[in-house]
Amino acid sequence: MALWNRKKSKDGFAGLAIMSNGIYYLELLRSDTDLAVNRYEFVSYSHGAVKQDSLVDQEEAVRAIGELSDRIGGFGFDVALGIPSRDVMIKNVEFPDMDLEMAKDALHWNFDKNFPYDASEALYDADVIELPDGGKQDRVHLVVAAVRRFKIQGFLERLRGDGVPLSSMEPNNVAAFRAISRGMSIYDHGYIVLIIAAESLQMMIGYRESSLLFRSVPFPSDSVMSMEELSNRVVSEIQATGNYVRTLFRGINLSTVLLAGDVSVREHIVDRLKTEFDFSVDIVDPWLRWGITGAPDEAGEADVVVGLAARNLI
Repeated sequence: MALWNRKKSKDGFAGLAIMSNGIYYLELLRSDTDLAVNRYEFVSYSHGAVKQDSLVDQEEAVRAIGELSDRIGGFGFDVALGIPSRDVMIKNVEFPDMDLEMAKDALHWNFDKNFPYDASEALYDADVIELPDGGKQDRVHLVVAAVRRFKIQGFLERLRGDGVPLSSMEPNNVAAFRAISRGMSIYDHGYIVLIIAAESLQMMIGYRESSLLFRSVPFPSDSVMSMEELSNRVVSEIQATGNYVRTLFRGINLSTVLLAGDVSVREHIVDRLKTEFDFSVDIVDPWLRWGITGAPDEAGEADVVVGLAARNLI
């Protein structure tokens, strides 16, 4: 799901993620036998451009991307751009059973019934949700991502003017879900993708490789949580999200947590989740999920940028 996209190269792919601590950039090359890292870069901000998972200083993001371009000698591949998750509204919308194109037409004409602005004011896209038996099969369920044009259009035009060959744009949590849910299509149960970042908690509900629900939960501004406070917050959010999903989608059995994000808290969070819930808890490495060779030793918050670079592979 992308807010817009255009045709891209078949052999080389690039993702650029605007994250809380800086800009992540990844180039992948595909051959007949493997998928390999061609380039991986990180550029930090001179001051905070992203706060609580929202872009608050576009000029600083432009500066950091310009520094990246100078470092790599310009962009050799079309770039899939990831923007902070809370800058995009993601909602679940349903209509009477119809094909995807008809559903998108219905969404266009009913857009302002689901979002606080008209479709003409938005960049948006939608995907059909796959549900297990027991879901509302007489309805078509969509997950819709939308952002108001005036908030992002000037920023995108600035990047293009500076020589960034943008091919698509999507929220970071959508890209992260793609990176982490790889291979889940063989399982007939629901799962939670949980990413713990510096300033937010990303929680996504999946069934097979379909994303049913996205939640971006910011942490209190300028506060430091203890490990116990963080664990309590994670448990509370999982409980609330699980209860909501079970009322929204019948037949969903959540039995697995796929954990990514901050390496320093994983061990404690895994132990706490296994104590609180009857879930299996798996720590996910997106590089291994996608079979990417040449992954960096210090990958940082790589989930998003891997998902961006890999978005044209599925």
